[in-house]
Amino acid sequence: EAGRLGGHTGPVHGLIALGDMLLSVAQDKTIRVWDVRACAAVATLETKSRGCYGMALREQKLLSASGSRLFTWDLRKVAGTSMDEDQRAGWGRYTTLTGNTAGVAGHHMAGDRLYTSAVDSSVRLWDLRALTVRSRLVGHTDFVRCLASAAGRLLSAGDDRTIRIWDLEFHDCLKVLRGHGSYINDMIVARARLFTASMDRTIRVWE
Repeated sequence: EAGRLGGHTGPVHGLIALGDMLLSVAQDKTIRVWDVRACAAVATLETKSRGCYGMALREQKLLSASGSRLFTWDLRKVAGTSMDEDQRAGWGRYTTLTGNTAGVAGHHMAGDRLYTSAVDSSVRLWDLRALTVRSRLVGHTDFVRCLASAAGRLLSAGDDRTIRIWDLEFHDCLKVLRGHGSYINDMIVARARLFTASMDRTIRVWE
């Protein structure tokens, strides 16, 4: 062990590396910014909402899901190697995206598009300029936990034990994959294959 970063008071759900900074998101309703060389926290972002469960980056903005909201944070004032007091003070919440009727379970950037999945069994596409929902993808019958994309397709999966494949342009559901015996928690596309992880204790591989 080379070091340890302490400060969060709840389970840590995600990490993002940004130059000499590391960002961590946790269930304690905070995102912490760490100087990886000094192994020290330099800033804390508070959502004052339910625990944060994931992050994504788009250009100079950090996106984070918390409860039924998405928060975007302006990263333009993050220094490459350190942050002074003025930068820390100015590094507050940038804006809030609303439009989910239930808790946000996951989010995914497909090119310049932001998609979110929710407890209400839907997937939403966001207009990041207008900060509004552009489209809603319906088909799942339970909690949608995870999203991925590949080859012009969006993939979604969750508690209904299915993986749905959507056309990114028209948002038509092209195919439904079945096989897992319980909730699907996560998925990843690698080497032209889809790998899905489930509560049924299996990882399935799809062509």
